[in-house]
Amino acid sequence: MLSKFAALTVLISFAVATPVKRVVDATYAVSNLEPDTTVWSNGANQAFQVWGNSCNTTQKELIAEGLEQTLILVDHARDHLRRFGNDSHFQTWFGNNNDPNTIQGLYDRIVSGDKGNISFTCDDVDNTCNGKYGIIPGYFSSSIPELTVVCPTYYLSKKPLAELCTEGQTISSQGSESTDGSWFFHRLLHLPIASGGHLSDVVDTANEAVELAHGVNASQAIRSIHTIQYYALDVYAQDILLPGEGCLGDISVAVTAAERRKRDLGGLTQL
Repeated sequence: MLSKFAALTVLISFAVATPVKRVVDATYAVSNLEPDTTVWSNGANQAFQVWGNSCNTTQKELIAEGLEQTLILVDHARDHLRRFGNDSHFQTWFGNNNDPNTIQGLYDRIVSGDKGNISFTCDDVDNTCNGKYGIIPGYFSSSIPELTVVCPTYYLSKKPLAELCTEGQTISSQGSESTDGSWFFHRLLHLPIASGGHLSDVVDTANEAVELAHGVNASQAIRSIHTIQYYALDVYAQDILLPGEGCLGDISVAVTAAERRKRDLGGLTQL
C-alpha cells in the first residue's frame, strides 16, 4: 500500500503527465459553468468539544491526548483493512462471512466524521463516578446522550496506547479498554452520532469475541463493540508496536457444554 504522501505524489504525477490543452477566450468566465450551490460542508466540525469550563488545563490536555490516540488507533485499523481486507486478523475477530468494507466504513466515520456534537465533561453531572457501579473511569450522561463524563479514575487507570504491549501484558489479558485511546474509542462506538448506531456490547473478553466470530451468531460480530476494538488493537500491536509479533496473547476458547447450552437458550447477553 502506498503511503499517504506517496499516494499524493502519484496523483500529482498523473496530473502533470497528461495535461489537457485547449484554446479558450481569455475573457470567458469559467465560473459561469460552475453550479450555483451552497457549500455542502458548512457547519461541519472536526474538533471534539469540552463542555463549558468543567475541565482544568491538565484534564483537557489528557482528554485531548486520549482522543488523539483513538484517532491514531482507528486510522491504522482503517489503513490495515484497506491494504489486507479479509485477512487472518479480520477472520479471527469477524469470521469468514462478514464484509470488511462495513468495518472499514465504520472506522472511516470515526476518523473523518463530524465531531461537533460530541462533547466531554469533567463534571460528575449524574453523580455516578463513585456510585452504584463502583468507582468508574467515565459514563454517558442520562440526560444529554452525546455527553461523556470523564471521571477522576480515568487519569489513573488508562495508560498510553504506546504501552499496550509493555511489561509482558497482552491484549487478551488486559481487555479492550486498558489504554487511553481504546477507552475513548469505546465511548465513541457507543454514540450513534459517532458510529451510526446499531452497535452494542455483545461480548466482553477477547476469548468471547473469538468464539462469537466462529459460532452460530457470527453475524453479530460486526455489531460487537469490543470485537471492533480488539481488531484495531490487534493490528496496531502487530503492525506498529511489535511488528510481526504483536501481543495478542491467549485467545483460545474454552466453554463448557452447560455454559454453551445456557447461552444458546438465552441468546446473546446485551451488557
